[in-house]
Amino acid sequence: MMPPPTIQEAVDAEHLRLLSLLYLVSGAATSVFAIFPLIYVGMGVFIATSAHGKGAPPEFLGWLIAGIGLGVSGLAAAIATLKFLTSVNLKRRRARKLCLVTAGLTCVGIPYGTLLGVFTFIVLERPSVRPLFPEPGTASLPPVLPPPSAPTAVA
Repeated sequence: MMPPPTIQEAVDAEHLRLLSLLYLVSGAATSVFAIFPLIYVGMGVFIATSAHGKGAPPEFLGWLIAGIGLGVSGLAAAIATLKFLTSVNLKRRRARKLCLVTAGLTCVGIPYGTLLGVFTFIVLERPSVRPLFPEPGTASLPPVLPPPSAPTAVA
């Protein structure tokens, strides 16, 4: 029978659960906002492929606008993916360094991202939380089994 958790263990578990939920919500919001720069991709392609006459913008300008829109959308999608991975890893108590890197990137999103990132740093740097995240390579090593014994001849 396991002993009941201490108050600090319960608080740490609850804070990690809340952070996991907040990263899930933040990742969903970021993935929705990653769609909006695709409007610039459409506008850029339209400018680049439309009829070029006197007073029309140059073709390269359209491709530049499309490229920037695609880059911003891709960056937002990558950040959303990091937030989803962080949500899963906080729940599983794995990849602490990834969670810290994502927290740093999340701090750029003022004001809510900054709060989420700072609270993540505060929780993950607690001495009571650090042991909950095993170091890579030591967490799930298979048990060492003795070598099989030689078969014995039955007469």
